[in-house]
Amino acid sequence: MKRVLLIAIAVFTASSARLCAAADGETSAAGRLRQALTQYETAVAMKTATPQESRQLFERAEAGFRDLIDAGHVNGALYYNLANTQVRLGRLGSAIVNYRRALRLDAGNERIRRNLEFARSRCQTPIPPAALSQFSQTVFSWHHHTAFSSRLSVALGAYTVFWLLMIVGRQLGQRAPWIGWLKLTAAGLSVVLWISVAVDAFNRSNITEGVLTANEVILRKGYGENYDPQLDRPLAEGVEVLIRETRQDVEGRKWYFVELPDGKGGWLRADQCSTI
Repeated sequence: MKRVLLIAIAVFTASSARLCAAADGETSAAGRLRQALTQYETAVAMKTATPQESRQLFERAEAGFRDLIDAGHVNGALYYNLANTQVRLGRLGSAIVNYRRALRLDAGNERIRRNLEFARSRCQTPIPPAALSQFSQTVFSWHHHTAFSSRLSVALGAYTVFWLLMIVGRQLGQRAPWIGWLKLTAAGLSVVLWISVAVDAFNRSNITEGVLTANEVILRKGYGENYDPQLDRPLAEGVEVLIRETRQDVEGRKWYFVELPDGKGGWLRADQCSTI
């Protein structure tokens, strides 16, 4: 009996220690977040008076947000705050990367979307998307502007409602013809949303998106510095691309074959681009 009691006390002590450690970790994370937000807000308030000091505060705020993300505290708000800070620091490419990461986690947030569009407007070599891509973005805006998790939840809900209506319809028969219309609506909504979810899942698994985070990027005809430029001018940071292929040159450096929004493609060094 005494031995069992000692084991129970040891287990309780260990569990309490883990709970206390977790609570301390959450408290520490909340404190670091408050500190980073305070540094950002102070830097914004003092920017016109002391630009050098404000830049140092922006850099500390950026480091604070990044440390929290690296520690596993991942959410749309943290990526959004990190991106806002990077815009202030002039790191346009990194800001676009993190706005897009924020939108993946919070697709319906118009504030994130507006700030992303502002950052995109600052890109020095804007490349309009192909006509078909623009058409898709317009027609299927609901697909692009709603979170994956939300569409999945509604798809499951519509699927469940469809089968509930099937059961009710069998019981009521001809007495409730309106159930047939509701079944068609639920079935149609479920199918459309399942297709949307499947397309998103496929794209995330098979298509890697990136953003140029370096300036004066030369898109080349092959994966090496000795290949000729593919375009008549270098690209500025902030250009968004699809990464189609990865290779290593003779010196062991990694290169991406990327596709630009207008469909043109070429090779660039992997260290000039960040994935989303």
